[in-house]
Amino acid sequence: MSSERRSWPYALGLSLLALIPRLGALDPRLGPLGRSLSYDELFTLTNFSQNLVEALTGQKGANNHPLASVLAWLVRQFSESEVALRLPFVVLGALAAGGLCWALWPLGRRRAWLAGGLLALAPPAVLASQQVRGYAGAILFGALALGAYLRCAREGRQRDVALLAIFGALGLWSHATLALGLLALGGQSLLSSGARSLACRRGILGAFLLGGVLWSKVIAKTFKFVVRNVLVGPAGGYHPGPLTPSKLVEAAGGAPLALGLLALALIGVWAARQSAAAPRAEGRAALEVLGRRSLWLWALSPLPLLLLAALGFGRFAWFAWPAWAGLAAAGCLLPNRQIGTLLATLWLGFAAWQVPSQNRVEIHDLQGALEIAAQRSAQLENATVIALGPGSELLPFYGQALAIEPDQAETILPFLLMEPAVVVVPLPAALDEPLPTTSGKRLTLREVLAEAGITEPLVLPGLESPVLVFSTRSP
Repeated sequence: MSSERRSWPYALGLSLLALIPRLGALDPRLGPLGRSLSYDELFTLTNFSQNLVEALTGQKGANNHPLASVLAWLVRQFSESEVALRLPFVVLGALAAGGLCWALWPLGRRRAWLAGGLLALAPPAVLASQQVRGYAGAILFGALALGAYLRCAREGRQRDVALLAIFGALGLWSHATLALGLLALGGQSLLSSGARSLACRRGILGAFLLGGVLWSKVIAKTFKFVVRNVLVGPAGGYHPGPLTPSKLVEAAGGAPLALGLLALALIGVWAARQSAAAPRAEGRAALEVLGRRSLWLWALSPLPLLLLAALGFGRFAWFAWPAWAGLAAAGCLLPNRQIGTLLATLWLGFAAWQVPSQNRVEIHDLQGALEIAAQRSAQLENATVIALGPGSELLPFYGQALAIEPDQAETILPFLLMEPAVVVVPLPAALDEPLPTTSGKRLTLREVLAEAGITEPLVLPGLESPVLVFSTRSP
């Protein structure tokens, strides 16, 4: 049995393990249908998955992740439930743990399955697998592209070139930020000569060409949006501002887990230097150096987003998780196995402790907000339920609400608030954005509500942001 075939039992076992935490938010015991769909997921369903043409060609503000939209369209032919819609992404995320094991198998069995285990329990990777978005696919195909690159660099076979092109293209189709990881590997291959480096370059070029074909219908709209949103100013209103170091820390799971990853990665560098003097086959040593450089390049590839002050959230860096897990796993491979096992256990234990509490929190509790709004409306004798600001057009998925556009708020909203009303604000930051106005007054939604005597909202917490529900007093 070849070395490659021996990796499959480990990869399968890790994928089955990774299913457990990812199914947590889909457990009906956590609510009628589990965690409700978030703002971004509903944006995908409303704008990009009504039909296949929309999924392949639609674009609004670079929000279409085409592969995710296609999967959502397929599922919607059979079911509209949260469980059904998210299940393909749960599977993609679980396969990523096994895929990373396969990817790093040439660097050593222990490192491969340990990296897969870290990815299986990493809270951000779990969260990425529970959303109808492209992040789970980016993590999976990013891991597989890394594995194909290592095999290209080792043997330069045509099969590995084809796998690198296919996995890279599917990763790009999942989320375009994966291009940064592929560019980093491409830059590394340009620094070397020989047939194997040429094979790596061909595979990466193939990934961009095939990815360009998959993106062809939306790439112009997406590129225009991206160009407009570099060197952006600080966050304000519902403008998230640029990607920052603190957002990258959140992308790595928060300060404790991020510091743990960094510490393990640095320990891995130290251990590699300590073992460099040990005798080993020349080919094996060269592969280890290549693997270590590839992982570091992929791990650091989100940094251009920081340098360009690009508009973004921490989740835009999730594609780097396979490399982060691979580097952390290297830090657990100390000559003293007891210490290495302790370090791995500490990180995995803290990650596993975080996941259940994360699974019990909504991303944006839009379903809960509309349920509360309906209850409050009944108490006020069928008061009008009003939705304000970005996301108001998405709420019909969960119930009835009168959506008010910002340019209508100054004239229509005060009139509606003369009668009992319930107001749902999906994105609270929109409350402080100046409204488009014709009167010359620079009012905000918060000020309009305050003038009507509605000031104290019910706050429904969420992982991404809270949702607010205001209501007039009982008559």
